[in-house]
Amino acid sequence: MTDLQAEGLRIAEALQRAEAPADPLERYRALTAAQADADRLVSAIKLARGAALDEVPGTLAQVAELAGLGNYQKVQKLIAAARGAQQRPGRTP
Repeated sequence: MTDLQAEGLRIAEALQRAEAPADPLERYRALTAAQADADRLVSAIKLARGAALDEVPGTLAQVAELAGLGNYQKVQKLIAAARGAQQRPGRTP
């Protein structure tokens, strides 16, 4: 199991617990905390997607076509975010 999968399972469990409290304010707070965790997971998934795209050979336009992203700018944005997190140099379109 990857770290992302483990985090996803942890969030799913937190959501189950968050829906249990009868007190609406307590439920709101638990759901807010679970949402913050989920938002962090979404960010981590985006970085992982960018890192995966960065490993695909070809130009950014070719990678965009292979990945079904439509244009190279979307690929460039995902890769730039992943590289920013990893401090890696860029490549040309």
